[in-house]
Amino acid sequence: MRRSLRQWRLAFVKQPTSEATVLVWDGGLRIFHWSLAASVTGAWATQELGPAYMDWHMAFGCAALALVVWRLAWGFVGPRTARFSDFVRPPREMTAYVNSLRSGPKQRFSGHNPLGAFSVVAMLALVLIQALTGLGNSDDIFFDGPWHHVLPDSVSDRLSYIHSVNFWILVTLIALHVGAIFAHWLFLRENLVVPMLSGKKPRRETAEGTGIAGQKPGLALALALASAALVGLLVGLAPEPPPMDFDMF
Repeated sequence: MRRSLRQWRLAFVKQPTSEATVLVWDGGLRIFHWSLAASVTGAWATQELGPAYMDWHMAFGCAALALVVWRLAWGFVGPRTARFSDFVRPPREMTAYVNSLRSGPKQRFSGHNPLGAFSVVAMLALVLIQALTGLGNSDDIFFDGPWHHVLPDSVSDRLSYIHSVNFWILVTLIALHVGAIFAHWLFLRENLVVPMLSGKKPRRETAEGTGIAGQKPGLALALALASAALVGLLVGLAPEPPPMDFDMF
């Protein structure tokens, strides 16, 4: 039993070293992927830990927002497999891909397959909504977003509601995303984890054995700094909250 578990673990996290591979994910995209996972996890954990950690919750939320801003820009100027034009496809192509999984030869993609593309776009949208609504919401007890004080109560209440509901939609999508990764490994024998760590896929698992030519690290870093500065400016421009009125006591 112990040996079989070890074999399972090795099969999931390793790919044959003798097999020809091609670079499909640039370094910036891989750092983004794992940083976003860490930021979302951190935001959730600090929320669960209670009021003493709400400053950390805010910091993780701002980090997630900056990462999404970076990814949106990278989707237009990054290497081929990072660009939205390379993987965003109409619904009929996603349906055709799902049908191909059940019958017929498996389609190969250098970057995201149609289901993965849907997951990417949906994940970016949900994290963006979660981060932006967090800037203006309030729990009326321990935490106010930096822009809460300049918004009408009705707007802030609506943002708080969206923030709460959107969180569970995001959790559902993350669960489906993780489930799809295991399904690809279990049923299709395609490891999606290692390529997002190493950047490389076996040549036989790509479209016509093609990868990317360059990673554009300088541009990725410049966009990361610009994204962080933009989010910092957005938070920094929020006016100071009015002093608390103690006459009510």
